[in-house]
Amino acid sequence: MKNMSRTVMGESGVGPRVPVTSTQTVRDLNSSLVLDLFWKTPVDAGLTATELVENTGLTRSTVLAIADELREAGWLLEDRAPSLIPGRGRQARRFTFNRKRRLVVACDIGFRSITSVVADLKGAVLGRAGRRFEGREWTTDRTGEVLQTIDEALLDAGVGHDRIESACLGLAAPLDRNGVPFQGNPFWDAVRIDLERVRGFATAWGITFENDADLAAIAEMRASGGHSTGSTVTLLAGEWLGAGIVVNGELFRGANGGAGEMGYLERVMGVGSSLGPSAVARDLILEGLAAGRESRVERDARPSLESIMAAANEGDALAAEVVGRLEERLSLTVSTLSSFLDPGAVIISGGNAELLAPMLAGVRKRLGELIPHPPEILASTLGRDVVLLGAVHSAIAAVRGASLPS
Repeated sequence: MKNMSRTVMGESGVGPRVPVTSTQTVRDLNSSLVLDLFWKTPVDAGLTATELVENTGLTRSTVLAIADELREAGWLLEDRAPSLIPGRGRQARRFTFNRKRRLVVACDIGFRSITSVVADLKGAVLGRAGRRFEGREWTTDRTGEVLQTIDEALLDAGVGHDRIESACLGLAAPLDRNGVPFQGNPFWDAVRIDLERVRGFATAWGITFENDADLAAIAEMRASGGHSTGSTVTLLAGEWLGAGIVVNGELFRGANGGAGEMGYLERVMGVGSSLGPSAVARDLILEGLAAGRESRVERDARPSLESIMAAANEGDALAAEVVGRLEERLSLTVSTLSSFLDPGAVIISGGNAELLAPMLAGVRKRLGELIPHPPEILASTLGRDVVLLGAVHSAIAAVRGASLPS
C-alpha cells in the first residue's frame, strides 16, 4: 500500500515525520464525517449506533469504533438508550455531543459599550459581563475594559482561562486582513484596541478580530438558513451605519477588509453621512427644539430613537417629521447599496431593527421609485445581541475547524 507522510506538531511546534497510510486517511475522513454529524445535531440530541449508520453510510463496527475514539478524546458523551423492543433488556449505545468539552469567548466592542460572553460549543451563553461609556466615549482605554469584561464573564460562567479554546472580538470599525482598524476616522480610533495586549492576555486561545457588521451578517445567515438569492446585505443601524455583505452565500470582506464601509454616504445627496438612525434622529430633534419647535420629547434629555418614535406615534409633529426624514435616508441608503451590489435582501439589523420595522413599508414603496429591482427589505429579529451572536458563531467555527483531522 502506498504511504504518505505528514509532520505531527507537538507543543514545541516541531515533531517527527510519521508515515500516514491511505487507511489512516480514510479513518480520519470517517472520523470527520461522524463528528461533523454531531456538530450539526440539535442541542443535546443523542444518536444511537443505528442512527449513525443510517446518517453516515458507514458500517456499524466502524461507527462504534470511531464513536469510542471520539468519546475518549472528549468530543462525545455516552449513555444507554432504552430498548425499543418489549422484552429486550439490552440498551442501545447512544452518544451525545459534549458541548462543554471546550468553551468560547465573544465580545462586542462598540462606541458606547462593551459586552463579553462565554458560550459552549452549541452557542448557549454561560456567562456575561459589560460596560457602558456614557460621557467617556472618546477617552476610554477599551483594551483594559475588554479584558476586564472577559474576566468578569468567565467569573459569571464559573470557569477559568484554561476552559477556553477560541475567542472572537467584534469592533465597530473596518479592519484590515490582520484585524487592525483602519485609520482616518476618530470614531474608529475610539474603538481601537491593543491587539498584542489582547493576545498576550490569553496566549493559549485562538483569537480573531472581526468587523461588527460582518459578524451581524454571519448571525443573520445562521438564523435564516440563507436567502434564496444567496446574496444579502446586513445593515447594522445604530449610532453609525455598517454593512455586512454576503455574496453567493459567502461573507465578502473586499481586497483590504473594507467592504461594507459606509463613508461613501457623505457624498450622497439627501444622506450626507454614515451616521445611523439613533444619532440622526437625536440631532434632528435637538435641532428642531433649538429652533423653538414644540415637541413631547424632553428638551434637556439625550433623546433616544425609541422616545422619538413613541412621540411620533402619539401625534408629535416634530417627531413625525424626524421619522419621515429617517425613512427617506434609509431609502436612499438602501437604494445606493442595491445599485452596485444588487442583493436579494437587505436586513436591517441591531438594537434598532424592531423600532425601524414599521417604516419599512414606506421604504419598500420608495425603493420602487428609486431603483428598477428593489431588494426584499427585512427587519432582523435578533435584537441588540446580533454582533455577539455572530462572534459566538465565528469562535465556534474556529473550534470546529480545528477539531477535524488535517
